[in-house]
Amino acid sequence: MLLPTDWPDIWGLLPLLYIEMHYRWFPGGSRYFRREPEILADLPRRIEPGHPIPLLLLVKDAHRYPILLESLQVEIANDGKRQVLEQITLNEQIDSLWWRRLIEVDRPALEGTVDLHITFNYRVRGRSRTCLTHNLPLLKRQPLQTWLANDPLPGTGVVWGDIHHHTSYTRDMIEYGAPLEAGQAMAAAMGLGFVCASDHSYDLDDAPGQWYRTDPQLQRWLESRERIAQLNSDNATLIIPGEEVTVNNSRRRNMHALVLDHPDYLPGSGDGGENPLKRSSELDLNALSAELGHGTLLIAPHPMYPLPWLQRFVVRRDVWQLADLSHGAVAGLQILNGSLDEGFYRGLSAWKGLLLAGERKFIYGGSDSHGDFNRFRTIKLPFISLLEDDSHVFGSCRTGVYGAQPGNLPDLLDGLRNGRCLVSTGPFMDMSIQSGDNMAHVGESITGSAVTISLTMASTPEFGPLKGWRLYRGEIGGDEQLAAEGLVVGRQFESNWTGDFSLAPGRYYFRAEVETKTVETAILPGLALTNPVWVEAK
Repeated sequence: MLLPTDWPDIWGLLPLLYIEMHYRWFPGGSRYFRREPEILADLPRRIEPGHPIPLLLLVKDAHRYPILLESLQVEIANDGKRQVLEQITLNEQIDSLWWRRLIEVDRPALEGTVDLHITFNYRVRGRSRTCLTHNLPLLKRQPLQTWLANDPLPGTGVVWGDIHHHTSYTRDMIEYGAPLEAGQAMAAAMGLGFVCASDHSYDLDDAPGQWYRTDPQLQRWLESRERIAQLNSDNATLIIPGEEVTVNNSRRRNMHALVLDHPDYLPGSGDGGENPLKRSSELDLNALSAELGHGTLLIAPHPMYPLPWLQRFVVRRDVWQLADLSHGAVAGLQILNGSLDEGFYRGLSAWKGLLLAGERKFIYGGSDSHGDFNRFRTIKLPFISLLEDDSHVFGSCRTGVYGAQPGNLPDLLDGLRNGRCLVSTGPFMDMSIQSGDNMAHVGESITGSAVTISLTMASTPEFGPLKGWRLYRGEIGGDEQLAAEGLVVGRQFESNWTGDFSLAPGRYYFRAEVETKTVETAILPGLALTNPVWVEAK
């Protein structure tokens, strides 16, 4: 059995994803079990110029192991020098499931990479304790690292955002997210104009304080929508209300669909583990699309992400199939999902196949973060080991919407819906195509057999100098070929290119990519991809 447990069914046997250090086998125990609540500090990996540093303090499961949080010290280190920024006396008794505090630390007169040493002083079971950054066992007690930017995120006239982020309304036996207000504050500090709250359908219908019992009144879902509306009422960084709905795919297995700005709750419990005997979802894509109203956006999140065999077997999870991706209600694919991994390249290949088949589908990028503002922590081997790395870090994989009005939700959604956007881990890129007096931008179409294509590229020292670019031409019903490419010589952070093309009669699309040179300060290799411009040549 597992001790301790609040939950009555066998799914408590699956603490396999996000760190929960209070499960243990009896009598074998767990290498990371501790009689303390989880305690950690978090902050974003980059801070926009002139913005204070948001610091999130979290204490989880103190209802099992109450603590007295006495004080906190914040130190900053840069170029071998270390100074105290804040010393905060709290003396707060904490005995709740979740305790969180969001504070702002004045930004020092520094630039570039800095280390933040966050030291907690607390008492648990009558004993004084100290921890740096967190108290999670088996992981290094290392400072949080961030980039104090001298330059804003690259790109003129683009609004950046993270299209896939889980909030504290995601909570079940194996995963949880961050407070809504924390995600909004971190996004603003990073220079993001929006973040999508994409909590699981099987979490949003849970009864308060539980994950295995549904609530017909939908108090949790209603509370999330009310809170999002409140936070958006006086903040330029918008939270787009969303839901990651579990639906049946064309093979009658569970897959996730990302639905943005839908006014009603959408059921999806197939892989939620709430009923071990029920592993099929309420809706398939046809039924889901019938529920969607005008303005709602449906995206295939991480459509080709390789799934662990245990998820495939136990909860019947599956990837998106070609028939699913081709569904008319699906706007596109979130191929960038926290890392440039196998799932990304498989998703990219699937997207190209759809484009060549004549489908008008777009690509999007997000982190799929569950908090994870500074680094990603997870269970590597249950009860044996933990893992910490830079995948799924909030805001590290972004979607940029061209020409959108900041703070305008309908405008942002319209840009996403119509593919006026790019995906990026750092740099910026734009593309336009001119034929005669007509001009088409990313996501649009144009007619002409003689076209002029213009590319604009930009980066910053944070993401590295521009390295090279590629322009691809796909012929509908044919194949995709490299139409042009170029290297950016030297240490350049801006570049432009223009080229003329003559096209035989047919239907085509053009898309472009840009890379940056490797720098230690970047979380991921720098890459940006535009959505297509379609051309009909007569």
